[in-house]
Amino acid sequence: MKVLVILASFNGGKYIKEQIDSILSQIDVDVQLAVYDDLSVDNTLSIIENYNNPKIKIFRNSICSGSAAINFCNAILSINEIDLSEINYIALSDQDDIWSQDKISIAINRLSENNASLYASNLIMFNGDSSAKHILGVIKKDFKQKKYDFLFEGGSAGCTYVFDKSLFLKLKEILQTSNFLYWKYFSHDWFIYFVARISGHKVFFDSNSYIYYRIHESNAHGHLNIFSFNSFFKRLSLLQSGWYFNQVIGFEKLLNIDSTEYNIYQLFKKNTLTRFYVLLRFNFNLIRNPVKFLQFFILNLFK
Repeated sequence: MKVLVILASFNGGKYIKEQIDSILSQIDVDVQLAVYDDLSVDNTLSIIENYNNPKIKIFRNSICSGSAAINFCNAILSINEIDLSEINYIALSDQDDIWSQDKISIAINRLSENNASLYASNLIMFNGDSSAKHILGVIKKDFKQKKYDFLFEGGSAGCTYVFDKSLFLKLKEILQTSNFLYWKYFSHDWFIYFVARISGHKVFFDSNSYIYYRIHESNAHGHLNIFSFNSFFKRLSLLQSGWYFNQVIGFEKLLNIDSTEYNIYQLFKKNTLTRFYVLLRFNFNLIRNPVKFLQFFILNLFK
């Protein structure tokens, strides 16, 4: 099986070699690595170029996208069907994680066994380096899917995603007509899961983890995955800043205006009473993790 791994990089010199080594070490698959660099000013590019490996292609953005999410989506838009002619699956990679050598092959097997298009998994949080990992715990993402969960959360971190060409082409089609470049707080993790669900592509969640997800100061949202008062107040700050409402405004444009999902969004953003109606009426069908739903409910008391 041939797999295209899309890696979004930006000033990743401190950790990127460990990640690329783990990608190139994948077993039972033929990996092609496409690195989309967002105008790094450190030694990121020189590290990648030193591999001198035909399996690695480097693309340097002409304009800084400003976020990994937009970088990933621009990468998807830049890849045409000719580039994918011999590719069976696509995977996304952050620049600072470490993959188990069977991460991709297991994902492909799970997709095939379950007739699914998108694979997502739990994550093992760690800090340190590959020789001295300090395991912080597991980020659980394999909760049972709910009817409307995609309206208010993504599937997992995008770095766990592996998907087939049919979903890739659907993503590209929708990205071409969406306004993601001007979508405040845009999340590619959520966007990909949302598109998979609304387009009828089956999603498989793996209860195991084959990815070491590095937590560090430069990690955009990694600390939000640690259950603590600090992460709670960071989520509250995001909510107060309009993060969720910006997601609703972006995603509702992708829905049929006659659908229940569209109506849920309209009620959620209309006023406090209608928002609480949504939370009470659809409750645990909105979020996969019951504890996370209760947290989401409480956070909305402050908005």
